[in-house]
Amino acid sequence: MPRDWKGHQSGSTAKKQNGLTANYPVEKDMIMRLFFAFALMITALPAHAGSKADVEDLMSWMSGHFSSAQQVAENPDARMRHVFGTRVDLPNVPGDTVYLEWHAGTADGPIDSQRIWSYQAKGDRIEMRFYTFLEKADAALTGITSSGEIPIEAVKSLTLEDFFSYPEECVFTMYRNGDVIEGKNGVGDCRIFNRSLDVWMRPDVTVRFEPGRIYEAGVYSYESADDGGKPPETLTIVQDFRRME
Repeated sequence: MPRDWKGHQSGSTAKKQNGLTANYPVEKDMIMRLFFAFALMITALPAHAGSKADVEDLMSWMSGHFSSAQQVAENPDARMRHVFGTRVDLPNVPGDTVYLEWHAGTADGPIDSQRIWSYQAKGDRIEMRFYTFLEKADAALTGITSSGEIPIEAVKSLTLEDFFSYPEECVFTMYRNGDVIEGKNGVGDCRIFNRSLDVWMRPDVTVRFEPGRIYEAGVYSYESADDGGKPPETLTIVQDFRRME
């Protein structure tokens, strides 16, 4: 008996196969129903960050001059800081990278922190890594200006050996929801050493990026380098930077 294009025997609409009844028109109808149900499920899924375009948005959002002036106006106990960010090309560091420089008090105040933040699209998410400068890197970066100028050629020569990086257990995983890209660092096994305070700490941090805003809220559990089993002290830090017009 000839077979149709689906490999079924043509003729009768129901045949016995291994003791089971195969009803081909019903089977086709069920397949179509499942197909449309699956299509509706896919279109209903939330849009997550993870594409190269989302990383490009992050690079754009983080470039420029930001300050915590609005946060300080709402909460006088908040710390007044300015942040300058600019995209940098670091061939020896994975991902798309941005250089960030924090100034205490005023825009031209002393530099109190420098970081490289790296972003990589990973399927339905973006992974974010922090890199802290070691001595060699500090010497290569003499300070960013309000125009975003830094010694680019010196920066390009930097490698991972020039940075203190957070362990992989602390990588931030971020997703997109509209014009907000938000995520948290890995917790549990995430443990990093704060060189300036000479303590180990376990961070539990949320970061949120959107056009004109860089927001970070975290709880840090600190342990002294030789804590002797003392319970950790906790410190809560909220930093809310808005783009300067």
